[in-house]
Amino acid sequence: MAEHGKPLVKYDPTVNLGTLIQLITFMLFLVAGYTVMQIQISLNASAITALKNKDETIEAEFKTFESIYREDSKHLQEKLGELNVNVTRALQKLENR
Repeated sequence: MAEHGKPLVKYDPTVNLGTLIQLITFMLFLVAGYTVMQIQISLNASAITALKNKDETIEAEFKTFESIYREDSKHLQEKLGELNVNVTRALQKLENR
């Protein structure tokens, strides 16, 4: 038990090698953490840019396929119309016989 008026731990105001090593280590960890964070931010920005480019590519491909589908759909409608006319003619010929 401590005597009255005397603290249990005495403060040592001197700076020694251990204190300097702790300070340098702490600063190195701060710099390393900041550097890693900046690298991660850069990688994330690159990934976001790549996704935007991919999205634009997919959108362009979709528009191309959409126009191809519309052309094919019109062509099929024309052919179906021709088929309807030919079937109608064939049925009329059968009725006339």
